Parts: sequence; structure tokens; C-alpha cells
Amino acid sequence: LLGVLPSLLVTSLTRLVVLLDHYHYSDAPSNYNDWMSMHMHMHSISIMPNDMHMEIADTIVVWGLMRATLAGVAAWGEVRLCRSLTVTCGRSVARWTLLWMGTLAGHVSAVPALLPSSTCMILWTYSTSYLLQSSQLSQPQLSQQSLRTSIALGLLATLATGWPFCALLFCGTGLFSLHQTYHTHIITTTTTPFIPNKKKQWMAVAHLLLWVVLCAAFLQGLVMAVDYHAYGRMVSPTWNIFKYNAQGGGDELYGVEPTSYYIKNLCLNANGVAVLGVGLFPLLLAWYRPSYASTMVVTVALPMYLWLAIVVPRPHKEERFLFPIYPMMCVTAAISLDLLLGTLSHTM
Repeated sequence: LLGVLPSLLVTSLTRLVVLLDHYHYSDAPSNYNDWMSMHMHMHSISIMPNDMHMEIADTIVVWGLMRATLAGVAAWGEVRLCRSLTVTCGRSVARWTLLWMGTLAGHVSAVPALLPSSTCMILWTYSTSYLLQSSQLSQPQLSQQSLRTSIALGLLATLATGWPFCALLFCGTGLFSLHQTYHTHIITTTTTPFIPNKKKQWMAVAHLLLWVVLCAAFLQGLVMAVDYHAYGRMVSPTWNIFKYNAQGGGDELYGVEPTSYYIKNLCLNANGVAVLGVGLFPLLLAWYRPSYASTMVVTVALPMYLWLAIVVPRPHKEERFLFPIYPMMCVTAAISLDLLLGTLSHTM
């Protein structure tokens, strides 16, 4: 715990300064839709009155505390992720990642927002920290516990936020978990170092998949119970939003934008980090091929590029749709910069 306190303190103070700086500034209206719904539920308001702004002004302290809490939870997750990156990729990559997570305009504005995209982003940070940690633990039991924690956080993001398509962000978690579980049961002797036990390997994978099904059923049951209490009938917002977005042209009701919208947005909110993390990362990784390349491609790069491939072509575009990939972009940009700086140090 003492080892993470300095990083956590710096990250939390950065979050606090940003929150105070933006306290009196308005944001996109969609960023406050969930807060308004929560406010109406807290005060048992069924219809929005004309003086709703006065009601919200009375609870500005609650609003500020909520944003500060989200920022604090995110800060701890970022520190956890960077500690795992220290072992996997090196201290330099972890430090650059933590720096950009604390200062990147798009990321710091996404963290305290009460949105499904921000919640998925925070849960991905925690999930990936446990995922990388699972490969660093020597005891198989502890490794499996960390692995299952990572999967549970991914299921929570998919089933409890009302954003079922965020499951795409955790595709790397699934692939890495299956690979890690399959290769856990290896018999080691003095004469033959590695003897795969196929039966135990496939049994371990089957047990993991069964656990995933049971965990998903449990979480979905809790979500449906909460929805039943709120709506008075059996509903599934997750299924409803999936159907809505699966229908062609449904989201165009709220406006359409060209592809350049996201390019301009990334240039404004991510600057050089977007260039390093999205544009140069695959080229640099293919050229230098560091030892951790396969791990980072599966757990970080693959979900990021798949997410961009899904959201960019859709006619309706919003800034909040990029929120989930900001941590991934920080990691890939940190790796790119570390590889470039390593080359410069060797040539000088």
C-alpha cells in the first residue's frame, strides 16, 4: 500500500484540480442526462418541473461529491493499471501512461461524467489491471482469482451499464483469459520441463466458461431485479438499447456527422497522444517487436481498434463514444514513445 500512495496522491490531486477548474463550466447536455434522471429519482420527481434548474442548484454539493467520487475511484484504477504495466512493459511505459491519464483533456473530462461510456472506461481500467496481474502471479490459485475478477468486471460493464456493445472492449480479456487458463496446467519435471496435460487444460477452460455463464446469469438477475423495482414490470434496457442501435438509421434522429468529426475530436482532446497511440503504435510495435508485444496487442490494441471500427462508420457521432478508449490510447501512446526514446538513446 505504501508503494502506491505517492502515485495515488499525485493522480488524485490532479483530478481535484481539474474538477475545481471545470466546476462552473457547462459540458455537453448528454453528459448530464443520467445525473438529471438520478436527481429526479432521489427527489421522487416524476415530471420535470419548470424550475428544475433551481432544484438542481440546491443539490450542487451532491453533484460535486459524486463527480469527485468517480474521479477518486478512477484514480485508484489508473494506479493499479500502471503498477501492472510496470511489470509487463517497464517503469517508463507505466510512468508515461499515468502522466497522460492525469493530464489528457479528453480523459480527465470523461472520468467524472455520470455516463455509461465513462463507467465502462473505469471498469476496463480495473479489469485490465487484474488481467495483467494474473500473468504475474506465481501461484495458480491466486492467478485464477485475479483472472476471474477481471472477467467479472467486464461482465459488470456489459450487463449493468445499459451499454451491451461495450462487450467489444473486453474481447481481449476473454482471449487472454482462455489462453492463460489453458496454459496454467503444465506438468514440470527435472527431465522434461514442460509436459502439457491436455485433459486438465481443457477441463480448466470448461470450468472457466461455466463460471462465466453463472456469473453473467447472476449479474443479469440482479440488474433485472433492480429494473423491475424501478419500472414495475420485467424489462431489459440492455436488450432494448441493443435492438435500437442494431436498427439502421435509428440513431440518425439525433444528428449525423462526417468521419472528420472524430479526427478533429481526437486532435483536440488527445493531440500527439492520439498520433502515437492510434497512428504510430502498430508500425512501431511491428518494427521493434518488444517481448510484451503480443500481450499488449490482445489486451489493449485489439479492443481499441475494434471499437474505432464500430463507432467511426456510424452516421451519429458523439464525443462520449470515444471515452472508453482513452485509457487504451494512453497505454499504446506510452509504449510508442518509450520505443522511440529507446531508439534515440541508443543512437546518441
